[in-house]
Amino acid sequence: MKRKIAIICGGPSSEHEVSLQTGKMIANNLSQEKYEIELLEISKDGLWQFGSDSFPLVEALRELKARKFNLVFIALHGTFGEDGHLQAMLDSIDLPYTGSNMLASAMAMDKNISNILFKQAGVAVPKYQVISKINDSIDISLPFVIKPLDGGSSIGVTIVKKESEIKEALKSAFNQSQKVMAQRYINGREFTCAILDNIEGDPIALSPIEIIPRVSSFFDYEAKYEDGGSEEIINPEIGTGKLKELQDLALKAHNVLGCSGMSRTDFMEEGGKFYIIETNTIPGMTKNSLLPKAAKGSNIELEEVLNLIINSALINK
Repeated sequence: MKRKIAIICGGPSSEHEVSLQTGKMIANNLSQEKYEIELLEISKDGLWQFGSDSFPLVEALRELKARKFNLVFIALHGTFGEDGHLQAMLDSIDLPYTGSNMLASAMAMDKNISNILFKQAGVAVPKYQVISKINDSIDISLPFVIKPLDGGSSIGVTIVKKESEIKEALKSAFNQSQKVMAQRYINGREFTCAILDNIEGDPIALSPIEIIPRVSSFFDYEAKYEDGGSEEIINPEIGTGKLKELQDLALKAHNVLGCSGMSRTDFMEEGGKFYIIETNTIPGMTKNSLLPKAAKGSNIELEEVLNLIINSALINK
């Protein structure tokens, strides 16, 4: 008997369009022999689209329950989908979902909370401070990075090299979030390492990837999603010891936050030392996304990636 799966994408965040791409990629790569699939889009103003019918949130949750889905595959990036809100709502109607639970999602999304946990676990974090609109003074030497405290896809992120750039950088970040982070800029190599639960539901580290932006000075929105925006080197030649260190750090970040199903952690390297930048609990699944590429580097095709994520959700929730 086929499992009935709702893929939820879109949503109110600035990552709406990327989320739509992720949702469609998931729908196109799930086995139609195994699953009965329904793609549900949430508009930017919060309406849930079930076929030709639209529902506000409370009615949409009733509709999800009434349609007797076995599982929700969350393909929502950013606000509402990746910050624990949707997870809490699905918990309230006892409907299993992919990925991390409410608490892990919320902690990963808040860069201050996650950084505190990373530092307590002995993982290096670049010097940073949290800034509000009331107190926007910055006590970090230039250059530094200004970013939303709870954003994604590098939207609202600016590398500030001169004092004259600070005001505009803060404005861009505050357009995305009520709280902002200033973080020491690391002018080094950038890496990412994804985690995927195996068939037993245990997290394993996939092949690390080095990211070399081609269309921007850093791995911003265009470098992430434009075709050819970045060069991505799977298992870069940094030595087996350093590759293993990246995998161990990504696993530690995943476990410290209590993630499940999948995650992807980004790092900067300086002087041979890896600094953690952030952990994403719902990595992109577009044609240019890093988790599918990392999985392929570990000889796992996208259909199997999705099967493992679903399997993890069903055995862990």
